[in-house]
This record gives sequence, structure tokens and C-alpha cells, in this order.
Amino acid sequence: TAHPFESCASILKTALEAGGQFALEITQDRSALADPSSYDAVILYTLGGELTADQEQGLVGYVRGGGGLVAIHCANAKLDKYGEYTEMLGTVFITHGPVSDFTVETSPDAASYLPRLTSSFDITDEFYVCERRTEAELRVFQEGLWQFERHPMGYVRDYGQGRVLYTALGHDERAFN
Repeated sequence: TAHPFESCASILKTALEAGGQFALEITQDRSALADPSSYDAVILYTLGGELTADQEQGLVGYVRGGGGLVAIHCANAKLDKYGEYTEMLGTVFITHGPVSDFTVETSPDAASYLPRLTSSFDITDEFYVCERRTEAELRVFQEGLWQFERHPMGYVRDYGQGRVLYTALGHDERAFN
């Protein structure tokens, strides 16, 4: 099934703005990636398509220069032809299982850099399997078990002066809720 980008963006916006700490601007216009410097962070929940050189360089330069990037679920899918974008994210999508129930476990050392994570939880989602595409350190903070193998479900990495957080979770409204 298709990813319900608009409704998931709305769920995320409502949740993050509820505490009064964040204000989100949602757009489907990729030209905003050419210069995201007026934002504290960029959240990407997208799948494939095209990036212009200005868009790729704008986002990569923004993060390298100290910006934050949160990449959700399919943000690493069908964009691996963009080398710097792929290096920045650190992984590419390989395959996924059907939407099903599984347990996500938080890595023991994650509390040192993400202190408010739940230790484990059950979720109904696609289990995304990704392939590493960087030599840089990926600090895995969540893992899941798929076909008897452990796979990262979330990681953070430094990229220049900035930071990237990737979560493999987020196929539809059930996962976002």
C-alpha cells in the first residue's frame, strides 16, 4: 500500500506542536531543500523522485554546516543515485516485510545520547531492512528482529557539524500514532 504522507505529516505536526516547543511547516515542494537555513531541523518523509543538484547540495550543506535532519522510513528509498544524500543518510532501503506486529528494542547505550526513549515497544508497521552505505559511525538506538536476524530500526550519526537521525519506522498512521 502507498505511504499516506499527508495524514502522517499531520499526525507528526500535531504531536510535536502539542508541547509548544516546536512549530512545523509542512511542504511537498522539494525546492525548499535548496536553502533550509532558516530552520532548526528538516524532517524528511518522502519516497524516491528527483532532487536537483541545488536541492541535494542545499540539504547536504545545511546538515554538514550544523543543521539537523530527521529521516523517516522511506526517506532512504529510491534516492541512492544521489551520492552525497546517500552518504549523509548512511543507509539505503533494500526490502521490507508485510505490515505486521513486531517488537522494537532500544539499545542499552542509547540513553547516553537519546535519554527519553522507551526501552521496548510493540508496533504494527513494515519491517524495513536497510543496507549501510557509509563508513561513518552509525549509533544504533533501536533494533528489531526480522526472519531471525537483528536489524537497526533507528540510528543517529554525525555529519560534519550536524546530526542525522534515521528511523526505519513509519509506514502509515498506525506507526505514527
